[in-house]
Amino acid sequence: MKFSKMLGLAALAVAAFTALAAVGTASATTVEVGGVGQNKSVAFTISLKSGTSTVFKDTTGNVADTCTGSETNGSTVAPFTNVNGVNATVIEYFFNGCTSGKTQVLKGGTLSFEWTKNTEGLLRSSEAEITVYDNMFGATAVCKTGTTIIGTVTGVATGQATLHVNTVLACGFLGTAKWEGTYSFTSPNGFGLKQ
Repeated sequence: MKFSKMLGLAALAVAAFTALAAVGTASATTVEVGGVGQNKSVAFTISLKSGTSTVFKDTTGNVADTCTGSETNGSTVAPFTNVNGVNATVIEYFFNGCTSGKTQVLKGGTLSFEWTKNTEGLLRSSEAEITVYDNMFGATAVCKTGTTIIGTVTGVATGQATLHVNTVLACGFLGTAKWEGTYSFTSPNGFGLKQ
């Protein structure tokens, strides 16, 4: 009788552990393409939305630089095993059409996507470095993301997902710089995040 009770308790413990494990994995972020969940590497291109500009502002709120072109090309790292998000490698990252002509990417760093609700989520940048020229001070500073949420992703089942960049970068002697801009996922069509 004791053995059967122990066996029953052991089965109950296994069932409880399995339920907890399922809850833990349910919170993991995955990528959708066209409304279909993926567990393979997904290549993406994020471009500044046509007809808009991305802006860097200094600590006093003055516009330090405005760029009419900006693009990031990368791919997600698969299989998706990070519970806190989907990691991605940056293949190419650049700015162009900048008023100062001096804003450029020194180091692309890495990205990660984290689901928040529906097909939306956060985009983090880690260890990226961008030079920004401040017209007011007449100086160039290296701005770093560290590990920073740079914006929010609004996913879609068809068409182009949107990235709203709104973040503050650490810029050495210039203090901080605010970076703002609206970007589109020009590929893949129907990029989204899911839980």
